Amino acid sequence: MFEHGALRWVLLSMIADKPSHGYELIKGIESRMGGTYAPSPGVIYPSLSLLEDMGAVSVTAEGGKKRYAITDEGRRLLDENAEALAHIDMKMKALRGRPDRPARIAQAIEALRTATHQRLTQEPPLTEAEVEAIADLLDAAAEKVRQA
Repeated sequence: MFEHGALRWVLLSMIADKPSHGYELIKGIESRMGGTYAPSPGVIYPSLSLLEDMGAVSVTAEGGKKRYAITDEGRRLLDENAEALAHIDMKMKALRGRPDRPARIAQAIEALRTATHQRLTQEPPLTEAEVEAIADLLDAAAEKVRQA
């Protein structure tokens, strides 16, 4: 759904509008997408941790939940990346409510993207045999989608 790094700017802009919990941010993105896409917690929380590590958000514990609020550094980063955020917003508006992009398929695509990224970035690096096995799986899945 989101290009590399794009989700963090969406999250940061939402947090700038209103300090939020992770679940609220998931629901907010789902709402912005007209229900056609909802990011998984496995995508949201690592992005929030990255924003915290960057000093873009501060975190306050509230009853076992974390509430994220934008910092001055976060506002600076939003200003610095305003053009990228505008592009992302435009893309989100274009995809919102598309009948050819059912939410279930969008979620499955995101799950595949996340799983593939995790395998590619883990340590130790993939062996040649693992690379071939993953590529074969992806090719087979693509063929099955074409035939469905």
